Amino acid sequence: MKTTKNLGLNMPDANDFVEIDKINKNTEKIDEELAKKADASGGDISETVITSTETSQAEYPVPAAGDSAKTVLGKVQKFFADIRNWMTGVCLLGQIVNNCVTDNAKLPLSAAQGKVLMDLYNVLNTNQKKGVIYSDNIETLSSPTQLKHSGFYRFAACSANVNNQLDSDSIKFTDYTAGDFYALLFAYQTSTSGCRFGTFIVTSPRFIGTFWTGRIWDYKFTGWFKFSVA
Repeated sequence: MKTTKNLGLNMPDANDFVEIDKINKNTEKIDEELAKKADASGGDISETVITSTETSQAEYPVPAAGDSAKTVLGKVQKFFADIRNWMTGVCLLGQIVNNCVTDNAKLPLSAAQGKVLMDLYNVLNTNQKKGVIYSDNIETLSSPTQLKHSGFYRFAACSANVNNQLDSDSIKFTDYTAGDFYALLFAYQTSTSGCRFGTFIVTSPRFIGTFWTGRIWDYKFTGWFKFSVA
């Protein structure tokens, strides 16, 4: 006797005798499987396989009367796809960094740190105007255009260019080859173009009882003066 593919129901041939017990078994199998199916009054869908969803334009996944399962699932699918797209570039509170030491370029900086940075900037700007500034390092000094602010400088060497534009009655900075120089600039006018007018005091641990001052005029060293202990 043949049986069906899905439920294995008995299928008598044309010349088979009718057997009541097999008919009853078929009926029991059909009843048992129907009880597992979901209907309008409920049922178990935990093993139901989703084969397709319906494309939805709904903003929220709210079921409506008459919606099929694939229509509702289409709404849910679109809703979570919208959330995923919205999350791209979104800053979450837990990602905001409230310090200036984190090096993760993907994390945003707290606005509170903006005030911290502005306060530091104001202090630096005030100190610069007062001439209170840390020493800048210059590898080789050759021109006042390298001197961007009043204050302290250190430079390892001087080039001969510091003597190239002197006034006719000025002496040269003859110790420019000594090396390891430290200097203090009193500037009247400085900018990113350098020092336009000022006085430059230069010393070195290699000098013995001596220091030099340079006169800066219109971005040039125009004169040098040597001071020595008698």
